[in-house]
Amino acid sequence: MAGHNATVYRLDARTGALLGVFAAEVDAEGRMLRSTWLRWTGLEGTPRYDAYLRRTGDTFRVVRDGGEGYRRRLLGLPDSRP
Repeated sequence: MAGHNATVYRLDARTGALLGVFAAEVDAEGRMLRSTWLRWTGLEGTPRYDAYLRRTGDTFRVVRDGGEGYRRRLLGLPDSRP
C-alpha cells in the first residue's frame, strides 16, 4: 500500500449505501491517482484515473488518513471516523 494516503468510501449515488472501501493515492487537489480497488487501467498516476472511476456513477468520500480506515476495515475493526 505504499503511496496510498487516503481511505475512500464508495457510496451508491442514489441511496447513499456503502458499496465498498478501498485505499487510494490522492493528489493535492483530492483526485485519486491509483487505488487498491481498480488496477491495470493504464491511467494510474494521472488525473484521468480519477475521472475514470467517477464515471461509474458512484459517489466517493475521500478521507486523507494514510489509509487507516481501509486497514481498520481489513482487520474487522470499526471505523475511527463517522
